[in-house]
Amino acid sequence: MVEEEGRELLGSRNHDVDEGRELFASSSGSDGPQWRKEGAVERRNGPLQTFVSVYSMMFFPLGVGPAFAYTGWIPGLLGLTYCAWASFRSGSLLAELCTADGGVGTYPALAKRRFGARGERLITTTQTCLYFMCGVFNIAYMPANFEQLLHTGGGGDGHGTSQGRLLGYMVATWAVMCLGSFLPTYHDTVSIALFSAVVSTLNAAFQLVVVAFYQRDLARTTEKTLFGPSIPQVLSALPAIGYTFGGHGVFPEEIRELKDPNDFHRVVKWLYAASLPWYYLCSAVSYCCYGNSMGGNPIANWPQGLWLTKLAAVFSLVGAFVISVTTNQATLLAIENLEPHLPGSQAGGQCRWFKRAALKFFFVTSQLVAALLLKRTPLQDIQGLMGSLGVGCLTFVFPFVLADRSAQNSLLGVLGALIAVVGLVSARYK
Repeated sequence: MVEEEGRELLGSRNHDVDEGRELFASSSGSDGPQWRKEGAVERRNGPLQTFVSVYSMMFFPLGVGPAFAYTGWIPGLLGLTYCAWASFRSGSLLAELCTADGGVGTYPALAKRRFGARGERLITTTQTCLYFMCGVFNIAYMPANFEQLLHTGGGGDGHGTSQGRLLGYMVATWAVMCLGSFLPTYHDTVSIALFSAVVSTLNAAFQLVVVAFYQRDLARTTEKTLFGPSIPQVLSALPAIGYTFGGHGVFPEEIRELKDPNDFHRVVKWLYAASLPWYYLCSAVSYCCYGNSMGGNPIANWPQGLWLTKLAAVFSLVGAFVISVTTNQATLLAIENLEPHLPGSQAGGQCRWFKRAALKFFFVTSQLVAALLLKRTPLQDIQGLMGSLGVGCLTFVFPFVLADRSAQNSLLGVLGALIAVVGLVSARYK
């Protein structure tokens, strides 16, 4: 998922940090054919490499099933179908918008071309908030991965974990994220994206195997409903389904990496052809098996001690560490861009290095603090918040606002905004 949002920023770039900062500054603050300026992208991706990158960012079918415990069969399947079609359409629109009129290389630059500086600031703020919450979610989700792997007696959602172990798991994740903040940004990350894509797909396959061979008897005893227990619960779960179709927030940057940006139309078709069967299969099979008692952490629903559960936990733990680093890269790149404008930034190289390190440390530490404050909040609620504010806007609203005002685009944009707002309010007051 989160593995998600993330999973959100994998790409193949061959720049050092300073070059990456210059690229960010030029592409987010000017118009024109961004991928052709000043040799900004030295080694562009082919369509297959880009497919691997966006697949690893979006693919999270195991996140849909837990939402069905709130929605029931009919609203869940309708919500999944809407999110699939609307996100596919928005991805296609972003491909059209970013390749029109010479090309645009970032989401903020795309908004600036349509709405000026205010639009650019709005998109930049939305992206930053989403990436920040992705880091918070990764830290909050990590104890469940540790408990599932170590089988120390804590609950799969982390609530049965002792306070000492919970803090230890979160601090360990924070330490990895701090170290990862010093990695070269967007440098040779296709192999990392491929690893994330493979383990995510294997875990989805393991879900089907576990139900078919080890838990199929549960399907006869667990409670399932056609409709959720209440309208607020149904509405609050829809953004959580939308969250599993994230990654669109960096589609413009992925398009900029392509040798031929027009190939992204094919990439979007490949992405949904490869992903949607897993989304429908995993959500239907998991809800049929676990019903309304399904936990928010998918692997926590599997038999404890089973070798497949342990293997999936290893994949999830390592994959979550990878995602916890890569989802912060865009915001850390923005911090690199911010630092020269701060007081005292004209000092020598070592002083500037410490200033940048302090800014990154503060950002990642603030994510840890937010995760600790939200440690008693169900993961499903955090996912719903991210789906409403971040993924909802960048995937289900903004692309339709930036595109031509056709009837279909207007309808999808209004629906996306309504679901985001209503889902956020419902999650707050349910």
